[in-house]
Amino acid sequence: MLASFLADLARRPFRWGDCDCSLIIADWWRLNHGVDPAAHLRGTYASEAECEALLAREGGRLALVTRLAASVGAVPTDAPRPGD
Repeated sequence: MLASFLADLARRPFRWGDCDCSLIIADWWRLNHGVDPAAHLRGTYASEAECEALLAREGGRLALVTRLAASVGAVPTDAPRPGD
């Protein structure tokens, strides 16, 4: 499944707020768990500057990703596998 996801991703153009380095993590979660932790963020920014402003409002990338992960029940692992 991971190989197929990455192949599909490689065919999609990079687009802020739709297909960017942060949202692909949420895309992977959605594919595997059926829920999008970043649904409320999609389409809310369309440039690097807008993304950086959003991240600043949210306390930074780590803080935002941590909250989004917790909101969907993601938990850290001590034994990561491909796809984690």
